[in-house]
Amino acid sequence: MICTTHFSQHACKLLSCKLFAKSARLTCCVKHSTFETLLSEENKLRTQQLLKDPTLYKQVPLNSGRSYAAILVPLCTVKGEPSLLYTLRSTRLTKHKGQVSFPGGNVDEKDPDIVFTALRETQEELGIHPSRFEIWGRMRPLPTGSSHKIVEPVVARLTGGDLDVSKLRLSPDEVEEAFTVSLKHLCNSANIGATRFRSDTSKPYTTPVFLGAPHRIWGFTAIVTHILLTFLAPDLYKFKVVHKKAVHHRHRHQASRGKIENDS
Repeated sequence: MICTTHFSQHACKLLSCKLFAKSARLTCCVKHSTFETLLSEENKLRTQQLLKDPTLYKQVPLNSGRSYAAILVPLCTVKGEPSLLYTLRSTRLTKHKGQVSFPGGNVDEKDPDIVFTALRETQEELGIHPSRFEIWGRMRPLPTGSSHKIVEPVVARLTGGDLDVSKLRLSPDEVEEAFTVSLKHLCNSANIGATRFRSDTSKPYTTPVFLGAPHRIWGFTAIVTHILLTFLAPDLYKFKVVHKKAVHHRHRHQASRGKIENDS
């Protein structure tokens, strides 16, 4: 399991890159979409086209000095509502226990590709057979932690009707809990805040945080959620990350390494 709440400053820079500068372009591609049509065939094809567009945001250089992992970003329906499936890391884990993440893990030498890794790890953690997922596409690889590990999100839709999380077979060594959050909730500006990180050794940066769900969604998991919603629902998801450099200068005498200020 990969802890996707641990992230790098480089990953945060993706929030203000070409992807978001072209938000008007994304919106114009949609014809009055509603939450009910976000998982439609038409919106799937539009989203797949955007996921393949190399001009929307920068590719992270891949080299042998880094390790690689995959996460699955599982779209599903719960009582008919389009939703995202998240996991809460097990308290048995030694690192980042109890944090929100997407299912996923390190690439195995025997894995034929990233998609296989994401599906294999999801089956191990949640007991969902890979055949139940319809792959929509792969997001650009993103750096996490110290940037030595590269994580590639795989977007997929769970087929076979509504998801009942109580029927999932969780791996207790990796997953404490599985929960879903509706896309309507995630797109509601009242449920979105921002977290500013600052230190003496780096420039301040801002990431989104999603509130009001069973657990707070922040860090790398929030970044992936934010990017997905920008692709999937550009006319419904209006949140923009604003980097406020003035805050750093105004309070730099209070800054210390790792200090976090929550706006939420």
